[in-house]
Amino acid sequence: MTISKKPEKLTALYKQLVTKVLPYMPKEGRIHTKIEGLSFYRHDNPNYSLPCVQPLGVVVALQGRKEISLGNEHICYEVGQILFIGANLSGFAYMPECSINKPFLGLALEFDFNQLSHLACTLALSNKNTQQQNTPNRIFNLFDANEKLLESLSRLVDTLQEEALIRPLAELIKQEIALRIFHAHPELVTLLKDGTATHKIIETMVWMKQHPQSKNTLSSLAERALMSESAFRQRFRAIVGISPMKFQKQLRLQQARMLILQEKRPIAEAASLVGYESPSQFSREYKRFFGVTAKEDRLE
Repeated sequence: MTISKKPEKLTALYKQLVTKVLPYMPKEGRIHTKIEGLSFYRHDNPNYSLPCVQPLGVVVALQGRKEISLGNEHICYEVGQILFIGANLSGFAYMPECSINKPFLGLALEFDFNQLSHLACTLALSNKNTQQQNTPNRIFNLFDANEKLLESLSRLVDTLQEEALIRPLAELIKQEIALRIFHAHPELVTLLKDGTATHKIIETMVWMKQHPQSKNTLSSLAERALMSESAFRQRFRAIVGISPMKFQKQLRLQQARMLILQEKRPIAEAASLVGYESPSQFSREYKRFFGVTAKEDRLE
């Protein structure tokens, strides 16, 4: 679905967002703004294997097209679409069509898991239609953008200019954005409301991302999710597409690669920060997963 098929108002809102975001992104890269969870990114050259850890939240293509491989899923989204991701997932991003004259521009907004879960529970209790929704089989959802949601995102970007009020205004608008998403897509409420097996899985995934150095086992993760090992393994694989331990390994390697390539951390330090005690094991698993050693990766 392309923006050319969208109403004029929607087209104008996208152009407005590009105009607002572009000054923050004069060159290729990604910046984390003063608003917690809000980041912008720009790509001037086609890229076919960019590591990414997609947090719980939404990603929006403001200009161009992007493809993401998450677990066993391949997702393509472009201007006119919004991707909601219900948990922290590691994968690879692809920008097949971009140039210096027409770069890919994107916006990512991460939500706090506990706040979003509380909001989902509140909506589930007050809305009978929401209570009747079945839990989605996947923890991400691609849907069409609408004017109200884009207007909310535009106002969120505007708060970057209001230094004195940036934090309280941003929190209110982020909650509004979440409400608009849940209102338009009530099936997502069941994904995040407390008490469901899916909620327990997502909560555990959030914890794994926040504690990469923790020495987890299948048993300890299942215990954290208050589930039996077999139920945890089965449910985890059903919604994520891979096993819990494979997810943990991929997440750690992706986090390490981002530390090495984007934050320019020493390889040994990056390995240690994500929980590897053996440099040789890290080197083997890095090459097996990415196809090159960390040193070769840095030189490319």
